[in-house]
Amino acid sequence: MATNQAASQDASPMYILNNYPHDKYHPLSVAGSGALAMVYFSVSNQDYDALGKTKSTNTFDELRTKLVAVKVYATMPSNCAELEALQTIQESAGKDSHRLLASLVDYGTKWVATKAITPSLSVYELQNPTPEALILHTLLEMMRVCHVLYDGFETPMIHGDLHPGNMLIDAGSQTEFGLPGIVVIDFDQTKSAGGFEEAWEHFCMWARLLLSMLNRTGYGTPIEGWDQINDYLFSSASQASFEGMCGAIQSQLAKSLASLIPESVHLIGQSIRVAAAKKEANLRLVFQQAGLLG
Repeated sequence: MATNQAASQDASPMYILNNYPHDKYHPLSVAGSGALAMVYFSVSNQDYDALGKTKSTNTFDELRTKLVAVKVYATMPSNCAELEALQTIQESAGKDSHRLLASLVDYGTKWVATKAITPSLSVYELQNPTPEALILHTLLEMMRVCHVLYDGFETPMIHGDLHPGNMLIDAGSQTEFGLPGIVVIDFDQTKSAGGFEEAWEHFCMWARLLLSMLNRTGYGTPIEGWDQINDYLFSSASQASFEGMCGAIQSQLAKSLASLIPESVHLIGQSIRVAAAKKEANLRLVFQQAGLLG
């Protein structure tokens, strides 16, 4: 009981805020929270001072480009999995890794700062029912993330917590189908992959969860598609590479997705715009309350 109480105290917002890097950044609002950390939308102290003097001429889009997401830990281990993963991603020259994975900006002994994705809109926050095309698109992006983490770095990695809440929609980017890209965040559970089979099973587990969480419409195709993917896993496990395992599945998903375009792009875009407008209104208010926007 004492241990649980101590953990609860360590993870309290006020305790965590004491670990915030006030000497470098100015917190504007809470962007997210977990059991042992909190994330704050922030700007650098230098930008905060400068933008405060130009409040009447600042624009919303300009302010948004200055935002970073500062994740502050109650206790940050010396071998922090998230920091190690973000540093590995930062050092990578791979185009896919920078599009799909959070980008490290700065870090300290009890915090890490990444590029803020705004509006901060997760896949799961879109209106119910989730469009079938978005389910297929998210599966494709999830597969690409797992592929990059396993095959894109010197040491293969698995994310460890790849649920829809950790998959943010980047409304400013566009994939080959005209749909917005997805950026994966929160690398607290990241670890080295014990082998290809473990990495593939990791993808399959989170893909199942994704489908069960998003398939709220009664569509049959995604679930039937997943059964085929699952069968493919057991029949092709000897290939031992994401390139080999994903090729046929990506083609199958892409074919299904292409058949739903362009009507679904319009529907998904409309859904994202509705959800994003609410988030942007809240963020605009945050800027105003901070004295950065007239």
